[in-house]
Amino acid sequence: TRESRISYRNLWDGTLAAFSSEAHSIVASWSTAPKAADTRQMRTLLAIGAAIVLAGCAEKPRGELPPESGTSTPSPVPIPSVPAGPVLRFAAVGDTGTGESGEYRVAAQIGRTCAESGCDFIAFLGDNIYPRGVSTVDDPQWEDKVRVPYLSLGFPVRPVLGNHDYGGLDGSDLARAEAQLAYSAVQPLWEMPARIHALDDGPALLLFFDTEPIKYDAIYGSSQAAYFRPIVASSRKPWRIAFGHSPLLSNGTEHGSADGWREAFLRAVLCDGVDVYFAGHDHHREVFALRAKCPVTSVVSGAGATRGEIEISIPALFTSTALGFAYVTVDPDILTIEMIDVDGRRDFATTLRRAGADNVNLR
Repeated sequence: TRESRISYRNLWDGTLAAFSSEAHSIVASWSTAPKAADTRQMRTLLAIGAAIVLAGCAEKPRGELPPESGTSTPSPVPIPSVPAGPVLRFAAVGDTGTGESGEYRVAAQIGRTCAESGCDFIAFLGDNIYPRGVSTVDDPQWEDKVRVPYLSLGFPVRPVLGNHDYGGLDGSDLARAEAQLAYSAVQPLWEMPARIHALDDGPALLLFFDTEPIKYDAIYGSSQAAYFRPIVASSRKPWRIAFGHSPLLSNGTEHGSADGWREAFLRAVLCDGVDVYFAGHDHHREVFALRAKCPVTSVVSGAGATRGEIEISIPALFTSTALGFAYVTVDPDILTIEMIDVDGRRDFATTLRRAGADNVNLR
């Protein structure tokens, strides 16, 4: 099944990352170690690899994260508040940074929509720069993958990080993630104060997750949950909106719904008071209704440059493989999500009512 393929791929990715690190250390020692040690070290490598695979095959409790501890605890900034009016408007789009025609077409339509209806910011849902992120704030990729298509529109961009921003599929190159943080210091429209942070803006509390390292670091997931959950619980804003790269739910064939520690983190935070979660990772657009055990509206908006494939296994309110984005209007009583394609067609809209009235789904 697709789920088992994803599970085995994730296991292999984690095994490869750990095994490669240990192998690099041992191989590096061969330049100074006697030749007689080579056989023993090779046996050690094989034993470590087998142990990693066996440990990965052991079933982990679903939906559980370890207690917060260790050195990977994030250091988020205090929650700022943005002076804003009673209505918040923004576009949410992910997986944009190819520098090719698909990205430019979506960006142009976002620009037209924002010019017509207003935008306080554009939310980037990760994979902001393909294929391996950027190395510095002066990396030439900033020009054709961020500045020209998006910053030239004149609206603030509030990004989260995706696996490609961390250097590729394994999402492990912290230096490349830090380069995107540093860009905020030289480009005021690039609003990324930390890898994780929260912001009060108008009628909404906004939460910005860093989902990709959690794939290999459960303690980082625990740390984020420990940071975000009290913020959600204590917020007096009418709406709580979260942004991340990995989707809670997805019918995409490339990645699908979050699993493992990422699923545990998302459920720990989202299911306990968040109203809407926007993510990318899979390159299509999708909206999932509230569920009894996790009453959050889940949106996939990863069709910012290329089109992915879908295989419907989870009922959804709306699914499309066409390029496009989500456009969101938030006032103290009503939150409206519109799914808009690259040509400006409004494919779908759903309205959430704060006063407890039934949600209205407009097709």
